[in-house]
Amino acid sequence: MILLYCVVFVHLHKCLVFPIFFLCSCTSKYTGSKEKSAEKFYEIAAKDMHSKNFKAAAKGFDKLQERYPYSKWSVQAMLMGAYCKYQNHKYEDAIDEFTVFVKMHPYHEETPYAYYMIGLCHYERISIVDRDQEDAMNAIRAFQTILNRFPSSDYAKDAKFKIDFVQNHVAAQEMQIGRFYLKEKSYIAAINRFKNVIDRYQTTEQRAEALLRLMECYAALNMKDELSAVFAVLQLNHKDSKWYKWADILYTKVIKAEGASKSASPNASASATGTSKKQIKASVRGPGPGVTVPPKLPQKPAEMGQPTKIKSQSKLPKLPKTGSPR
Repeated sequence: MILLYCVVFVHLHKCLVFPIFFLCSCTSKYTGSKEKSAEKFYEIAAKDMHSKNFKAAAKGFDKLQERYPYSKWSVQAMLMGAYCKYQNHKYEDAIDEFTVFVKMHPYHEETPYAYYMIGLCHYERISIVDRDQEDAMNAIRAFQTILNRFPSSDYAKDAKFKIDFVQNHVAAQEMQIGRFYLKEKSYIAAINRFKNVIDRYQTTEQRAEALLRLMECYAALNMKDELSAVFAVLQLNHKDSKWYKWADILYTKVIKAEGASKSASPNASASATGTSKKQIKASVRGPGPGVTVPPKLPQKPAEMGQPTKIKSQSKLPKLPKTGSPR
């Protein structure tokens, strides 16, 4: 029995030799003064990062902050660790770390970079247009912060570009929902979606189509005055757009049908759509009804706007300085 215990102890002793040796070899890298150890820690993590071993580098920078939170290297390690998490597609972790950085160091020279990376993390998570767009709105807010607070920074130009791109993406989602309501003859719901695109996303390529679809809604609801006003806006601002051609066809047919509608009841179309005049006035910004419903416009699939995956349109910005922190 004693012999058996001795054999088991020797076997376990051999199994534990390598882990103990490995642990001692790792900790020996960080001996010396606290400041020197922090610097050495940073150098090892930075080497992993430049070797594209982002997972190991992120752990190294996190350990540095944990062991030496008051070191001058800790601030730089926070940025680098968050960047490594971004590269490792850990966007939520990266957002959290960059957010902590901007709260702790609002006037640091790399604060614009941190805001840019917050926006970029949200930007990378933007889904196709038929999904929730919370990340799109968060990306816009982060990029807009750069334009508001750091307009002369290196990231302002690209932030402006990405705001325009993301707004177009969000507007495309609004258009997709509006088209669905229009197809289902839920005209008031469709009108509110199209108006949102027209009012909030005026510089996007979706605006011209939104004006056309709004005309279709007004035509279906016999709202002649509103249709004419929208056509005038489209004619003035988007005459070169492909959507203007269809808008001109619709407007012409509505005007020609005006004479035939004079003898009809003014409430006919509202009753046909299950909507009263009072409901129309309460739900849609604008005065009362007008003419008859025109023939349905042709809609080619290519003109309807297809859901697309958003992609980054520019190179990743330069990393913050990896040398000795100031």
